[in-house]
Amino acid sequence: IDTQQKHIDDISRTNKDTVNLKEVAITNSETDIENYQEDIWLPFEHAPGFDPNGTQFSSINKNILNALCELSSSGSALVWLNANREKLELDVTYPLSISGIAAAAFFDLGLDEKSASFLYLILRLPGAAVHAIEQEAMGWKKFPFFAENIILKNDPGFKGVPDIKGLNI
Repeated sequence: IDTQQKHIDDISRTNKDTVNLKEVAITNSETDIENYQEDIWLPFEHAPGFDPNGTQFSSINKNILNALCELSSSGSALVWLNANREKLELDVTYPLSISGIAAAAFFDLGLDEKSASFLYLILRLPGAAVHAIEQEAMGWKKFPFFAENIILKNDPGFKGVPDIKGLNI
């Protein structure tokens, strides 16, 4: 939990530093500050499709990529990705993730950006649901982002599940 909180604090400091640097850059430039518009998204913390927490390309991802390459034509994005993966990982300094493999597969299937994003989210939903069920059994205080930060002073305890009949549906 301490490590996770440290990571959250590091991200917060980085974001504040980024904002401060942008303010200085805008002030020192000839930018029209009155009409300046900033994107709502923060800058990328790492290259999409690569795992910032990984240390090496996982054997599962390697097997998935190899299997997909066997099903692909020679000029596909998957084959290119497999051939250039090690150089890309050296340049980015992170190993390729499953999302990077999925992006190449979706490109080969001819999906546009929105369709690929929606399909990726739908395919990940069962895993997220199972994770939520596992976490529920452990209790909400065991969630890493809540941890010891929420303390109920007057916890009424478990009151059961509401009866749907009372909703008059």
